[in-house]
Amino acid sequence: GMANEYVNFYRSGSVRGHRFNAKPFVTIPLVSSGAYITPKLSYQYTQYLLDNQTAGLSKNITRGLPIASIDTGLFFEKEFKFGDSNFLHTIEPRAFYLYIPRTGQEDIPIFDTALNDFTFNSLFREFSFSGIDRIQNANQVSVGLTSRLIDSDTGTEYLKFGIGEIFYFQDRTAQLPGAAIETRSLSNMVTELSGRFNEHVSFSTGLQWDPYADNRRFTRGHARLQFINQPEQIINIGYQYRQNELIQSDVSFRWPIYDNWYGVGR
Repeated sequence: GMANEYVNFYRSGSVRGHRFNAKPFVTIPLVSSGAYITPKLSYQYTQYLLDNQTAGLSKNITRGLPIASIDTGLFFEKEFKFGDSNFLHTIEPRAFYLYIPRTGQEDIPIFDTALNDFTFNSLFREFSFSGIDRIQNANQVSVGLTSRLIDSDTGTEYLKFGIGEIFYFQDRTAQLPGAAIETRSLSNMVTELSGRFNEHVSFSTGLQWDPYADNRRFTRGHARLQFINQPEQIINIGYQYRQNELIQSDVSFRWPIYDNWYGVGR
């Protein structure tokens, strides 16, 4: 396949210009009922044609990066009976290797790029940034484990647990302006737990543990409880914690008032 993009950025009083990006790739998914392995090779080519560029920096910038990854996992499952219900319990280990070589990107302006928030799904992404003005160098392995409890008769997922971490084999030198080079060899350990008590009430929680933090403390956490009685009757209660950044409670709702009038609040 191939993913292509062209953008014309115009910002008054600042660097602006055209960005072309092409990413051809080839991937070979090898899948069985109990395992999979998916090697992928791609080439990220980006060209900038800029105006109002900072003095001394090039107005015509090109960047080409090969990207190689291997995503692999196993599925173990066991059926059992609890009361009158049939359940399926799964254990799903997963490993993801990613390699992206280093390249100089300091002359490239930042148009639409920011650092992605770090979650369990981030362990198995190619890119750490939300845009392509920065592409991180990578030589790393992500390992994770997911376990689910599923109703065999209805397919309802009553419980899902995930835990994982990234092992870095080199420093991450490609950063946003002002950000320090990342030298850690381990990412935060991420855990997530979600599920439902019944057809109306569900929950999700998550914690991140920083092995380099003082006292080896938890640096992030969140919890969310959702009640859905009908599609129009929804109540959410949430809590979020980020060390030295944020402690936040969150309540939101949508509820019918009369006829086709609804109350919505947060």
